[in-house]
Amino acid sequence: MIKVMVVEDEPPILRSICSIIEAVNHEFKVIAMADSGSDAIRMLETDIPDVLFTDIQMSVVDGLALIQHIRDKDLDIKVVILSGYSEFNYARSAMALGVEDYLLKPLDRSELSVLLSKLANDINGKRNKRQREFFNSVIENRIVSTEGDSCISSKGYLLLMLFCAGSFPTYSLDYYSPRRVFWENTDLEKLMLKFLHSDESCFAFKGTTGAERVAVLTLKDSSDDRAKYIAASALEELNKLYGCINIGISPYIEKIETAGGILNDLRTQLNKKMVFAKSQIFKTASSAQSLDALKPDMPVMDTVNQKRILKCAESGSISSLKNELLNLFQQWEASSFLQIWVEKLVKDVVFLCLGGLGLSNSFNSTDLELQINEAVSNSNNYKELFINVWYIFEEMFQIKLKAGYSNESIELLMEKVDMYIAGNLTEQINNQLLSEKFGLVPSYLSKLFRKHKGMSPADYLFHLRIEKAKEVIEGQPDILTKDIAAITGFCDPFHFSKVFKRKTGMSPSEYKSLVGKKRE
Repeated sequence: MIKVMVVEDEPPILRSICSIIEAVNHEFKVIAMADSGSDAIRMLETDIPDVLFTDIQMSVVDGLALIQHIRDKDLDIKVVILSGYSEFNYARSAMALGVEDYLLKPLDRSELSVLLSKLANDINGKRNKRQREFFNSVIENRIVSTEGDSCISSKGYLLLMLFCAGSFPTYSLDYYSPRRVFWENTDLEKLMLKFLHSDESCFAFKGTTGAERVAVLTLKDSSDDRAKYIAASALEELNKLYGCINIGISPYIEKIETAGGILNDLRTQLNKKMVFAKSQIFKTASSAQSLDALKPDMPVMDTVNQKRILKCAESGSISSLKNELLNLFQQWEASSFLQIWVEKLVKDVVFLCLGGLGLSNSFNSTDLELQINEAVSNSNNYKELFINVWYIFEEMFQIKLKAGYSNESIELLMEKVDMYIAGNLTEQINNQLLSEKFGLVPSYLSKLFRKHKGMSPADYLFHLRIEKAKEVIEGQPDILTKDIAAITGFCDPFHFSKVFKRKTGMSPSEYKSLVGKKRE
């Protein structure tokens, strides 16, 4: 609803104008009528409309004085002047006060319809922008104003949906993951609106990682069935675009300040409930329900499989080990294991083989666990999981068979990797690409480069890009952020700004200001 106040000193004309406005566009509702400027000023103390239609020539307080009062009070009201033909020039001069438009009396319905449509677009656009900013602050756990509750309650029932493409992202370095690209190319809001009523809304935001999206919905129906229908409809559409999608649905939110915490709970429960490589929808447990109750007993690898795998590792039989792992993964898939189980079981298998190969002292256990987390997080199905985990085994065999390089040749190779990254800042470089170019498995190459440079190839690439961005800003302080992003290899200006601030402690605009001050 768009609230309207009409000010006109002739009562019959006043009533006629009110009737015509509501008849021409049902989104507009007259909440106040005044027959003088002074009455209008008094009414504005309690009723603030979105749009005010006012005559110009009125006794005591005329239309111009009323408009000036609105501007002095800094009221967010769009003003439309109503004038007769004899006041035409007078009305045009009043446009200097910042009114939206003027209409000649008697009102022409077609002209009024065009104006009301324009006003509705402007007002609804501004409302949507305010709501988006408000909801974004809520899900990021930033301080929200007390006016938020009344604003939201008037819109309907609020709930959150957390979308995760692929596996749950326990590994955070997902700059170039297919899941990030998928969400960047998918308009989730547009998709969700297909399943909402005209008086319902959806705002979509980036999640904690590139694999996630958060949807904030305001619905007119607070039933669980309504929320599940929307989620199921969205899942059906999304599964046509991406193989595995999980959706978590929050309870309906009564107090807006709790939304950030509810989202955190939703993410925690998503982690505990996700079946690996399977799309599903779940309703979050209540806050009173223990999260530990959500996790059934963890399965363990049976002794028969353990002995067979260990025997393959000890004998160094790569093909036999590969077949045993394929069979093991097929068993897990048939059992629909949770992702947290799969991560634990993969770690058990890897460390079992590490001991069998006599390499327990050749790997840092923390780094190895991170590699396993990365392998699981970047896999959407068991086929991809096997490929990603097998890279880890290939690294083991490379070290075991001493098929690598001498210390001197490794240093030279890492220098070549360094030079390649530095010379291709705008390219989409990742460990897989470097692996194919320099002939080492991704995890092993990353480990060697980290030892050489003190950081992973991905971190080094971003370090160089940010240093390049700083050079560009220092040379061209007026350059647009989107242009800096393009020059330094970032596809998304927002992502560039986020990385820039994380690396430098300030936003690109703040860095520009700092450069400007140094030049003064």
